[in-house]
Parts: sequence; C-alpha cells; structure tokens
Amino acid sequence: MVAMQFAETLLPNTRLRVGYNSLGAGASVNHLHFQVWHTEFTLPMESSDTFVEDMTARVRSRARDRHGAKVEQDASPTPASFHVGVSLGAPVPFMVWTYTHSQVVGAAASIQRALDTLVELNQPHNVVLTRGHTYVLPRHRVVLLHDTINPGFPEATGHFICSDELYDNITVEDISAHMEKHIALRQLEFERVCAACLFDA
Repeated sequence: MVAMQFAETLLPNTRLRVGYNSLGAGASVNHLHFQVWHTEFTLPMESSDTFVEDMTARVRSRARDRHGAKVEQDASPTPASFHVGVSLGAPVPFMVWTYTHSQVVGAAASIQRALDTLVELNQPHNVVLTRGHTYVLPRHRVVLLHDTINPGFPEATGHFICSDELYDNITVEDISAHMEKHIALRQLEFERVCAACLFDA
C-alpha cells in the first residue's frame, strides 16, 4: 500500500512508474524493494482498454476475509469500489487493479491477497504501479535476451537495456519471440494463476 500511495501522491508525471521484482523475476535478493522507472513511452498494457476483461463483480462476489471465510457483498461495483481486470491478448498477460485515491486501501487488500497467492505458488512476478493502476504480471523465471541487462519489470513490459552494438542489431521479432518464449505464461497457465489469485485466495 505504501508503493500505491507513493504512486498516487508523488507521480503526477505520467512518465514515471514504480516497479517491483519478485525472486525469479529480476530481484537480486528476497526483499521488499521498489524502484522508480522513467520512460518516454506508453507501456503496451496502458495503451488499449481492449486488453482488459472486467472481473470486478466476480472478485467482489467471491471475496474472502483474512481467515478464508466468504464475505457476502453486493457484486455490483459502487462508487467506493475499485475495479479488477485481466488482460486479453497483451504481449505478457497481466491482472490490473484500477482505483481512485480514496479506494487505495480496499484495492491494496485485494492486491495483497493476490501477491500472497503468487508467493505461495512460487510464481515469479513483476508489479508495475502508475497513478490509479497496479499491474501484476505473473511470468516465467528470468532468462536474459542475448547480452541484455535484466531490469525485471521493464523487461516484462517490452523495454530492454542493452549495449549500443546489440541495439543496432536486435529486431522487434527478436524481442517478441523472447517475450513469448521466456516471459509470458501460456494462456491456460495464466488463467490458472489468475483463478488462484482472484477467486481462490
């Protein structure tokens, strides 16, 4: 929630992102460590609403408390509720929570349950936070693309850090193939992880 509040209050500049890497997804050691990332480009996950299927009603109707007991709720979103979506067709599939400043606490609880589930599943993941959005990207364990430096969460969004020589020779096809083979989960695997994070947690 601290990172979400940071993104809400200190990132009016939309070129800034906050990122987190889990073990197996770019973290050097197992610790809670966020990074601020500056990019001139819109991330693929931010560029089209057609990527996202709204899961808000399903998540709210199947909400559980911290002891696992089902919490009865009105499944219809209200002005006080956050929204949860799952990507459709993004290069790296993701879950996304959308919220206003007043909805951060409720969204944070839902996101924390999902992240706890990913840890229990030993599922590597990256998190990207922008103003009003938190993206969670379950992924394969890190495999470097040629001689690139793996920054974790930028890599999962299609941004690679590499030498000038590699930059002159790498192609979009190289990056797309790497993302498909080494980063993105297959559809059925992603659906299984999402179900565990959003409905079974």
